[in-house]
Parts: sequence; C-alpha cells; structure tokens
Amino acid sequence: MTPETQKLIKLLESHLGYSEGKGAYTKFGDWYGRTVEFDADYSGAPWCDMFLSWAAHKLGYEEWVGQFAYTVAHAEWFKKNDAWGHKPKPGALVFYDWGGSNDIDNIDHVGIVTKVVGDTIFTIEGNIDGASPSARSATRARSPATGTRRRSRSGWRRRG
Repeated sequence: MTPETQKLIKLLESHLGYSEGKGAYTKFGDWYGRTVEFDADYSGAPWCDMFLSWAAHKLGYEEWVGQFAYTVAHAEWFKKNDAWGHKPKPGALVFYDWGGSNDIDNIDHVGIVTKVVGDTIFTIEGNIDGASPSARSATRARSPATGTRRRSRSGWRRRG
C-alpha cells in the first residue's frame, strides 16, 4: 500500500463513528454542496461516496480518487480511465450492487478496502447501518462487490 493510500485510510479511520445529524445532515454532504457541486443541497443526501471524496480533497488526492456523490458516475469514471477491476486490494475503492447484478448502472454503495483475507473484504464505509447511518469499518463477503478500482499518484493502476 502506498504512503498516500495509508494517509487516506488513516484520515477515514479518524472519522469512524461519525453519524448523521438531524434531517440526515452530514458535514460530507454539506462540504460537497459547497465545494464540488453548487447546484443542489447535498447535506442530507446519501453520503458513502462524498465521505471518500471529502477525505481525498483534504489530502489533495482528487485527481486520482475522484470527487463524486453518485457511485454509478464514480465507477464509470474509473472504467473510462481503464482502472476497473474485480480483485479488491488494500487501498482500492470497492463498489457494491446489493441486488447482485454486477452491472455498473446498479451500483448502490462504495467503500475503501483496508484488508483482504480469502473471500472476505475489510473496508471503511460511510452511510452504513440503516436506522442511524454512520462511518464504520465493515467486513463483507467478496460476492456482492461489482468491481474495484485504484489509481496511484503516478497514474492509473488497473486491478483485476
């Protein structure tokens, strides 16, 4: 794992336990609406991707992580840049389609891989756990993962 990826994961880890406020407010959505997309209020929007985008922005990694609120658009960006794969590695973003179609157009969620053991992926994700969505570590089976992507500071690094 690169030093840049380690910094990104460390920053995300420092926000584990962060949860939505009143009206589903998050500082990540609020930041996104003020910094990236000025056409709408994102402060109460689903925020898994904005959590990753916020951290990338904080570290100056926008060029290789991306700045997205919509997981489908984020995955399409990686695919367009030949950075789409199916073998999760630590530091890779992992995208999920909970319906299991493995179709980019049906992606529901994104996180960052911190460790892989066999068919188990360990991640950090925002907007998980339903009734009180928060930023948490997750342990997931590989099977719902639609794809992964990773870009190094020196250029695209295709995985899978």
